[in-house]
Parts: sequence; structure tokens; C-alpha cells
Amino acid sequence: IFNTGQHDIFLERLQSYWHRHPAGHDDLRHQWQQACKSLVLKATTDPAVVERYLAVRDMLFRDDPASAYEATAALGFLGRYEDVVRFFPRERKAYAKALLALGRLDEVQRLPGLIPEDRWTLHRMRGEFAVLLTDGDLDPDSRAWILCKLGRSQEIAGGPALAYPGMIHQGKADQLLGLR
Repeated sequence: IFNTGQHDIFLERLQSYWHRHPAGHDDLRHQWQQACKSLVLKATTDPAVVERYLAVRDMLFRDDPASAYEATAALGFLGRYEDVVRFFPRERKAYAKALLALGRLDEVQRLPGLIPEDRWTLHRMRGEFAVLLTDGDLDPDSRAWILCKLGRSQEIAGGPALAYPGMIHQGKADQLLGLR
């Protein structure tokens, strides 16, 4: 039913089965999780459909930690970052991303155990490119991008495959087009 796009019927049956078969709650929650994950991965998904999935979760298993990840992904899809911050502070990754999206950078910086991607986003948003260059986890493509932002594209090492941001920055489009 879900795969054919009959979301209202899918959600009605989910609710009906939830009330009639308490022993099947784990399976039903898992079906909701899979459906919600599929929805938010498609850019063409109607936001109203995602809202309906969240409403069903709120009715049936609002406080369920096992489905919190999918709920935060759905809220992020909808741009409801305040709700992520308010209702899901234990979902560390989603919580940090929501704070970043809201521009609450000081709060992000105080979070323990930020993943490298969020740490990099925080520094980029603050324009702290020199700080980023000291990060040992920084990947070569990001390092090249930052060197260009700092006007230091000539320092990019690693050959043509890694140097493309520098080539663009230095106006070497002909050389770049000649690369495989």
C-alpha cells in the first residue's frame, strides 16, 4: 500500500492494527520507520504527507525512542528545527544539525562530542577557515576549498584530482577541462 502511494490507507491501517494487535507494536513501528525514511529521502515528497506520518507517530508512540531518528529526519525535511531542539535533545546528531540550521552557534560549540561534519559546519558558518585547516579530520577536498577561501590555492597538494577547486580559483579553466 505504501509503495503505491496510498498513504492515507497505509496510515489508517497502521492505526487500526496498532489498537487491535498490541503484540505487533514493534513490527508496526518498524513499518512506520521504513515508510518515513523512504519519504524524507525523496525531494519530491509532499510535505503534507510527512506531516500526516508525524501526526500518526504522535498519536500512537510519541515517546518511543526507537523511532526518534526517523521523526527528527522528518522534522528536518519539513524545516521544523525548533521542534527537533524542543522534543529531541537526546538525538545528538539531529539536535546539533537543528541548532546549526537555526544559527545557534554558541550552543553548538558547547555540545560534547560533535561529529567532524558538524564541527566543520560550525567553523565555516563563523568564517573560521584558518581553524579548520588545523583539524586533523579534514578531508582533502574540504582542505582545498578552504585554502581557496583563504586565497592560498597555490598551496593545494595532491595532484590534479584534489586541486580542482584551486584551478577554478586561479582561473585555470582550460587545464581543468583537460582533466579526465
